[in-house]
Amino acid sequence: MARKLTALGPGSYRLSAAMRTEGHQGSDTLRWRISCADAGPGESLFNETAGMAGSFAIQGAFTVPASCPVQRFEIFATTGYSPGDVTLAIASPNLRRNEARP
Repeated sequence: MARKLTALGPGSYRLSAAMRTEGHQGSDTLRWRISCADAGPGESLFNETAGMAGSFAIQGAFTVPASCPVQRFEIFATTGYSPGDVTLAIASPNLRRNEARP
């Protein structure tokens, strides 16, 4: 559905995003996955799935290792077969680096 390459430095991060959908069915889901750009299909730094429910959010933490200079952010929607469209709006995605604690 959507892909973006990034170049985050090594460290710990937190991702959150509020979302809204229209036209979805009860079993429809949305998955956010972050992986190293050169990683195999089953290797993820972050992999969260949420049921589409009108207004909902996804959040979680992940760590980028030094061996991962480029990351791939992906969003996938899984929907049932029905006539019509599913609309997704992502409001205020927030990606922040966790502060190191002494």
